[in-house]
Amino acid sequence: MNEKNARVRSLAMEELIGKDIKIRKHDMADLVGVEGIVLDETMRTFLIGTPKGRLRVPKKGSEFAFIEGGLPLDVLCGDMLLFRSEDRIKRCDTAGKKKNRFKGQE
Repeated sequence: MNEKNARVRSLAMEELIGKDIKIRKHDMADLVGVEGIVLDETMRTFLIGTPKGRLRVPKKGSEFAFIEGGLPLDVLCGDMLLFRSEDRIKRCDTAGKKKNRFKGQE
């Protein structure tokens, strides 16, 4: 697994509530470029706090950049995140363990 894939996978396993986020791509063009903080996450949406208020943003068909220190880290496809956060974290963790065991690594 290359370094970028490892970072994206690591980010997908993390709790995203409280992280800075920017919408990079969305079916609703007026949402592209919106930045804020993830206030809540459901299976299909993020609740993002922005200077203009709160937005409920669908994950499906979207790309989100997570920002740290003012710089975008990695872009996650919203379709990768279509799980409840606790299920997403478990799925990513389980997938990695199965893959490692398959290669004979623990």
